[in-house]
Amino acid sequence: MSDMPAHPWLQQRKTGFYLRAKVPLEIRDEFGKVEVVKSLRTKEPRVALQRVRIEAVKLEQEFSDCRRALAKTSQRAESVSDEDLQRIVLIWFHDQERNAAARQRALRFEDDELEVALNALRHDAALSKDAGDAETQRHVNSEIDAIKAEHSLAIESGSNQYRLLFELVQRAMIERDKRSIRRLKGDFDNRAFDSLFNGVSPESSRPEAPEFKSKTLGELIDEYENEPSRRHVTDKTRMTYRIISRALGELLGREKPISEISREDCRRVRDVLCDLPPNATKRFPNMTIEQASRHAKDEGLERLSPTTIKLYLGHLSAIFGYAAREGYITANPAANLPAPKHKTRKKDRRAPFALGQLKAMFNAPLYTGCQDDEAGYAKKGSNKLRRGRFWVPLLALYSGMRLNECCQLRTADIQKVDGVDVIRVEEEAGSDKSVKTAAGERIIPVHPELKKVGFLAYVAEKQKAGEEMLFPDLPKGKDGYRSSPFSKWFKRFMEKAGADKERTSFHSFRHTFKDAQREAEIPEERAEAINGRDDGRNVGQNYGNGFATKTLEKDMRKIKYAGLNLSHLYTS
Repeated sequence: MSDMPAHPWLQQRKTGFYLRAKVPLEIRDEFGKVEVVKSLRTKEPRVALQRVRIEAVKLEQEFSDCRRALAKTSQRAESVSDEDLQRIVLIWFHDQERNAAARQRALRFEDDELEVALNALRHDAALSKDAGDAETQRHVNSEIDAIKAEHSLAIESGSNQYRLLFELVQRAMIERDKRSIRRLKGDFDNRAFDSLFNGVSPESSRPEAPEFKSKTLGELIDEYENEPSRRHVTDKTRMTYRIISRALGELLGREKPISEISREDCRRVRDVLCDLPPNATKRFPNMTIEQASRHAKDEGLERLSPTTIKLYLGHLSAIFGYAAREGYITANPAANLPAPKHKTRKKDRRAPFALGQLKAMFNAPLYTGCQDDEAGYAKKGSNKLRRGRFWVPLLALYSGMRLNECCQLRTADIQKVDGVDVIRVEEEAGSDKSVKTAAGERIIPVHPELKKVGFLAYVAEKQKAGEEMLFPDLPKGKDGYRSSPFSKWFKRFMEKAGADKERTSFHSFRHTFKDAQREAEIPEERAEAINGRDDGRNVGQNYGNGFATKTLEKDMRKIKYAGLNLSHLYTS
């Protein structure tokens, strides 16, 4: 690249070029990352330079969105007037005075004890006047934190409003100490030393708090769903958020001020969600969320899985977490809300495929000759088509990949690393690709059986044709995922192949692969590196504290399925 203009965010690694950018310090909390690293999916320097420029523009836009979000928070704080702050401090002072007067009335001092108490108060009053004293700053800031929490104030430390609040609280502390000294001397006159506190005494009525209009639940939901930082959220994720939004609106009311939403309210929403059946809105379109939940409970219908419930509770917490970060509320009422501990019954857990099921599937017309791989996939014929429906089950059997990971593969995801043919599984910002967890991003050596069946030749063919997606024939569902329609098709495929049995589904390939790893005595840590669970470490030389690619390749060669013969599919 010496003859090319450099880009500060362009980085070259052994596997290709990457964008690597540090997130500006002032927006890191809002952005949620210290730096951004993204594969540019090329080893060509000139292509990389073009792509990094495009991605840099997108990333700069995201940084700008974060700055605007921070500016909105600042504007909300500035909407609290100086008069409002004065009234809030008068409330604090009134409460302090009432408590101090009550304590002093209960005290009985000897002469020497009285002098000690007076000297202590004089010392406190003198210190309170010194705004530069560390102890004074600690006391004032501590009281400000309490005031902000009580009145839901979003005032940033160091802002003009914070400085004003500091000054007002400092004056209130000095006034409190002076009045306490006067009372200890036997003078119960409530006249103020500082005119700001005229008329405020233990006997006076508590000043009225300023009225701040709280954002409603409906306004919060609408704002959260339209946040610029959520522009890359998948359609499927948006659909799950809509269920949470609908449940909140129906159960708590969209007009309810979010400042009034309690932990108990969130528990109620959780309990209703936990009793929902799968696909409730489709199955019971004329029922409310609560009605569908009650109906499922009364009729003993299947409930949502613990994984789905955990996902829903995460979304619930995210909505109120956003409100807390924006300063609309002081604490997240849904934070760490525990999910009910529903232990999956053994008879309901997914099982691995039996050998007979695997034989039935891979000897079905789709793999031996069919009319076509669409409507005629189950009818015998002379066509041996090798497209998405052919490859995805084989990939899952010999890689342990999840269905969506298989369906969303790009041709560029099949690479050579350290001389080993691998499948790269990773999430790509700005695309429809996703992995289930951070640990899901990994490198999987291509199994020898896949090579014999012609997988690498298929990849080369698609790359030569300029295809971006490895399986362009697989359609997307309404949720934006190719795995959704494939999952429904695979269920029909198993039935027609005579391979359908209770407790098995496409995910059973993953369980089957895991069993094969145990049978091959592959160490658990290396097995998890391939499977994409645990801590996500899997590759050594280039990717940190993981395992060398060649080590994982040796493990992959040990994966075998005794009794399963796929020689009728071999091309080499």
